Amino acid sequence: MQRIAVEGALSDVKHILQANGYEVVSLDSRGRSQAELLNCDAIVLTGMDSNFAGYQDVKTKAVVIDASGMTAGQILNQVQNKLERR
Repeated sequence: MQRIAVEGALSDVKHILQANGYEVVSLDSRGRSQAELLNCDAIVLTGMDSNFAGYQDVKTKAVVIDASGMTAGQILNQVQNKLERR
């Protein structure tokens, strides 16, 4: 199962990703270790925070998706398309 970190404000995105078989973890600056982020296949951000919600020094091979201006369905499509190409 592919693991997706989703910023806390995107609850609708969390639900649609879970409904489509992804393991979803919350991305916030409290209680999420850098090691956990390294184990994610994709990270979805609201676009309002340009430093991984406090993790500006995290280096990851995960696909990073800026969710600003997109619907939950569009974000799901972005996740699916980008992960297929990896």
